[in-house]
Amino acid sequence: MTFRVENKFVISKNKVFEFKKWMKKNNYKILYPKRKINSVYFDNKNFTIYTDSLEGITPRKKIRLRTYSNNFLNINNKFNYEVKISSVEGRFKTSKIYETDIMKIFNGIYDKQYGMCYPVLNVIYEREYFSNNKSRITIDTNIKYFKIDGKRISKHSKVDKHFVVENKSKFAEQSTMLDQFIFENKRFSKYCSGIEKIQS
Repeated sequence: MTFRVENKFVISKNKVFEFKKWMKKNNYKILYPKRKINSVYFDNKNFTIYTDSLEGITPRKKIRLRTYSNNFLNINNKFNYEVKISSVEGRFKTSKIYETDIMKIFNGIYDKQYGMCYPVLNVIYEREYFSNNKSRITIDTNIKYFKIDGKRISKHSKVDKHFVVENKSKFAEQSTMLDQFIFENKRFSKYCSGIEKIQS
């Protein structure tokens, strides 16, 4: 199990050029080509995962299925079942290939901490990847949230106008590089933001 340091920044569209100048100055290079990420998040009927995330309770989880496709329910997709865990020791993520019939997700997934959890939110966005010799940075843009009601994913989205930047490092001491960062460090969760937007 490898714990990692994660720092998230939410920046406005008009700050992106300035941010990329900062990355260039700090020797960040493109790590992978840009790609689309399509995730479905799960929660129980009381939305306890959402509440725990808002309140910063530990231990807590985010449970999701992820693929790289415009249409989440395409049977030809390859899916990863991912659980992001925040504990008092740190954060880590488990991931495994999901090989069950994708339509069975609407029957729910059982979790020992949260009980039966059902798909409640579909999030689609584009991600760019950069790295230097200390850390990896991703930039998420064109973030769209789709409500899941029963066994149906809505065709109408709510859009997040911000860009989400995340810095990931395996070693806590490397996070000191963020002392020179010009943007505000802010807790941000696509899951929480999405739930709030689809319910508004």
